[in-house]
Amino acid sequence: MKQGIITKTCAVAAALVMGVSLAACGGGSSADSDKGHVYFMNNKSEVVDQYKQLAEMYTEKTGVQVDVQTGASGTYDATMSSELAKSNAPTMFNISGFDQFAKYQKYCEPLQDTEAYKLLTDDGKAYSYTIDGDSFTLPYAAEWYGIIYNKK
Repeated sequence: MKQGIITKTCAVAAALVMGVSLAACGGGSSADSDKGHVYFMNNKSEVVDQYKQLAEMYTEKTGVQVDVQTGASGTYDATMSSELAKSNAPTMFNISGFDQFAKYQKYCEPLQDTEAYKLLTDDGKAYSYTIDGDSFTLPYAAEWYGIIYNKK
């Protein structure tokens, strides 16, 4: 039960961040290529349905088409490398930890002046990857790993 709550909380947080991040992309009521296009590369298969629902709602509200692609488990880095090499590379993407941030940092722009970043709490801002005063990520989920044992 606790895992379900954590997953739902992460999904809601991710949807909020994605929604806020997309807020600068346009306005209208049906998909219109003149209004822009958002291509989101997702690495969390457990929340893909929520991302797709959010994308549909955003497209209905703004007219900006949002496409969500999810990299299969264990293939995200290979998929990201391939997608970033294309002329229609992802507009937004997830990373999992500093290793991926270091790998994809050259594709990132500072976010500290964006409305989405300003919505973060001080703790959230502290978890953003920051270099020389520039914050490059919007943290939205927490995962814990550990060893569980039977004390008996």
